[in-house]
Amino acid sequence: MMRLSLPLCTLVLTGSIFVISACSTFDDVEEVRLVDLLDGIEGPGDVTGDAEIDLIDTDVIVADSDEVDEADGIDEVDGADEIDGAEDATELIADTDATDTDATPCLPRASVDVTCDHQDDDCDGQVDEDYVPIATCGLGVCLATSLSSTCIEGVETPCTPGAAQSASDARCNGIDEDCDGFMDENGSSACGVGQLCNQGQCECPGNATQCSGACVNQQTDPANCGGCGTACSVGQVCNLGHCGSTCNTWLEDCDGACVKLDEDPD
Repeated sequence: MMRLSLPLCTLVLTGSIFVISACSTFDDVEEVRLVDLLDGIEGPGDVTGDAEIDLIDTDVIVADSDEVDEADGIDEVDGADEIDGAEDATELIADTDATDTDATPCLPRASVDVTCDHQDDDCDGQVDEDYVPIATCGLGVCLATSLSSTCIEGVETPCTPGAAQSASDARCNGIDEDCDGFMDENGSSACGVGQLCNQGQCECPGNATQCSGACVNQQTDPANCGGCGTACSVGQVCNLGHCGSTCNTWLEDCDGACVKLDEDPD
């Protein structure tokens, strides 16, 4: 490429195109191209590629401005006035307002950029920098093994609950194994006869006590009177945790029979 400095403008040759730019005597032109100016130029000093120009003689047309005079030293170039197939060898591509900008100003949509959308919502030059992942989700054991959410290139992967350990939560262990928000709702099935599952423990209701896997009332059960395995004799009853006779106070239990104390049964 060859650059020629003129009094008013700078003439730049690129291939077969002259470009006049940086004219200092007027403000309304930024750049002018002379298209195919060399088409038809013949004789010594033909210009091709980046070769030097021996003679340049042409009128420079710049944005139809009347302020541009003929440049000193440029009078006439053989063949330059006859441009093959072109009536106008100039193409104006100037932007008349060099201060214009195509940039769109950033208008903040939020004070913090918490949305995962790959947008600079708070106009600080960063995207999604205030996004806070959801650390846990789900219920029961599913909560403990959940995977937190992520935000990658504006695409959010939601928090994922873990897998349930049971379909019916049939163990009495105080754990919500089926991730429904309730623990041990079917846990009593794992307890002994008459027992209920309470806070992860198999318990007997009321005043009952567990003996040999069953709930008994040690206050009244003759097989466990006052304690597990404490049995009353035949004919005795368990009353308030003690084995006793079923006869009235004037009768005595003799070998399982009630008799009067003053009678002799022989």
